Amino acid sequence: MAQVGLLMDYNKLENLNLTEAWWDQGTLAMEIADKVFFMNGDINYLDNDVTYIQLFNKQLITDVGLEVPYELVREGKWTIDQFREMCMNVTTDLDGDGSYTDSDRYGYVTTGEGPCTFFYGSDLTLISYDETGVPVLNVDMEKTVSALEKVVKIISEDNITRIPSDVAVGKTMFMEDRVLFYGEVLSYIVNVRDMETAFGVLPIPKYDEMQEQYYTYCNAISSTATVPKTSEDLGMITSVLEGMAIQSYIQVTPAYYDIALSRKYARDDESAEMLDIALANRVYDIGRIYSVGGIGSIFQTLAASGSTDFASAMAKQEKAAKKTLERIVKDFTELE
Repeated sequence: MAQVGLLMDYNKLENLNLTEAWWDQGTLAMEIADKVFFMNGDINYLDNDVTYIQLFNKQLITDVGLEVPYELVREGKWTIDQFREMCMNVTTDLDGDGSYTDSDRYGYVTTGEGPCTFFYGSDLTLISYDETGVPVLNVDMEKTVSALEKVVKIISEDNITRIPSDVAVGKTMFMEDRVLFYGEVLSYIVNVRDMETAFGVLPIPKYDEMQEQYYTYCNAISSTATVPKTSEDLGMITSVLEGMAIQSYIQVTPAYYDIALSRKYARDDESAEMLDIALANRVYDIGRIYSVGGIGSIFQTLAASGSTDFASAMAKQEKAAKKTLERIVKDFTELE
């Protein structure tokens, strides 16, 4: 819709303070050719709902002799390596059938997109911007391969991880105390509200301790606010958008996030602090959101298969990805 000129450019709309806290700076960063067609923020709760976090079972942490990792997060030491170390030796063949199935216990259970949360948590993206602000395919290959090697050890080795074919199974496993860490979107805090065992919330681990911030992947299915090109009373529309965003910031987000999630369902005060950290730096990657040349799923596909050959997989898609991205930039540049 944006590419063919059906949407208004937010940068040309008046009465909007897009750099304020009620607008998500991650969506503002998706600018192409000095144009922004999609915005998220407090006006929309779904972007919170589909932001990835990690839930953990407090009783199981105690049972396997581990410490709750809140202090690790605060100290900047909550890393992929630390996460794997905590997951090790948790998997147990509970039913004694000699194989590991959905009936057993695991260090980590997630969905098909779980592996890519570590990619974005490592401060990596598929698309970056050159010195003139033009989006380019520029993957940090060395760091990406290193991150993939870490994640392959979690996803494909040592029976640490289970990725059930039915996402509902993962929720059941967590609620039945058979999962130490559960990688899902934020809305699953509500989905497991009937769980008897206490649980907590954590951000996605960092690549290493040298990384300054925690980064969080916001699923590309999140809806966004857009303004159709056919809109007539733009002054009224933008005033209403800004007003709704501000009032949602004041009223809706506290009701949804602080009360419903942090206090009612997540069962400790620390989880509210952890959610603040998780939501502070959300990543919206053009390479994934625009499905550029099929590169968006490379990392998670390789991790699931146990392969670390990112360079070869990327090389196969690179030509198509560059062509697609160049077309997007060209189309956006030509829009009035």
